[in-house]
Amino acid sequence: MYGITVHDKEEFCVLAVFGKQLRRSFYVRKNRPVIPGELIHMDACGPMENVSLNGSKYSVVFKDDSSRYRQVFFLKKKDEVPRCLGIFLNEACAAGNPAKCIVSDGGLEFNNENVRKILQQGGIAARTAMPYTPEQNGLAERENRILVETGRSMLHTKELHIFLWAEAVNTACHVLNRTGPTAVKGKSPFELWFKRGPAPIDHFRVFGAECFVHVPKQRRRKWDKKAAAGRFLGYYDEKDGYKIWLAKTKKLLLVEMLFSSQKKSLHQYR
Repeated sequence: MYGITVHDKEEFCVLAVFGKQLRRSFYVRKNRPVIPGELIHMDACGPMENVSLNGSKYSVVFKDDSSRYRQVFFLKKKDEVPRCLGIFLNEACAAGNPAKCIVSDGGLEFNNENVRKILQQGGIAARTAMPYTPEQNGLAERENRILVETGRSMLHTKELHIFLWAEAVNTACHVLNRTGPTAVKGKSPFELWFKRGPAPIDHFRVFGAECFVHVPKQRRRKWDKKAAAGRFLGYYDEKDGYKIWLAKTKKLLLVEMLFSSQKKSLHQYR
């Protein structure tokens, strides 16, 4: 530039650091666990603006780093996290995947005496993500976002009330475990976690679909309707039953057997 002498020497500028400092890009781990249970990520979500059917305002998700299998619990208060952790660890052991290490963001719901006691009793290591570095527990954080976004879409697609958010999230979790991608081509998280053959999906139904539930004679009078109209809200007992919401009576029914018609009818409830 005319009139200005530019020297090649570069100097460290403190003022530029104060004004333009960027965080270094987070590295991608090359060596991921290959054994289910070796590394488990957990993260809480909430409070939600609307209380769910069972009175919950929070959810907590556990996600296996290797298989990508996830499990979600719904809580009325954050101090229920230790109870959910205990249930998850017991079920992980029953599936042949004893947890070796748990990663969390270090929130008080995870960093407390009750959680530490559970982990110590099981000989499980605990890792905490560095402050302001959600990427270190990104698997669980992204999972919460995916479940919430998927659940939101499911509710609005069928114009269902927001207080059914827990049912939507639980159904999304159920479906993703049987269809979601993993590091092993052609294998679902369900297959890798439970070490079974292809995950069954023949029981899948459209969330929020209208249906009719047969009312057994023990629950109706002579001239009462023999069926009740409802909405499909998910699964229970793995794949052998369904949850049906009766809006008029505000009841959630557990329905046994399969749909007798793909379109609308259901077998009797209990």
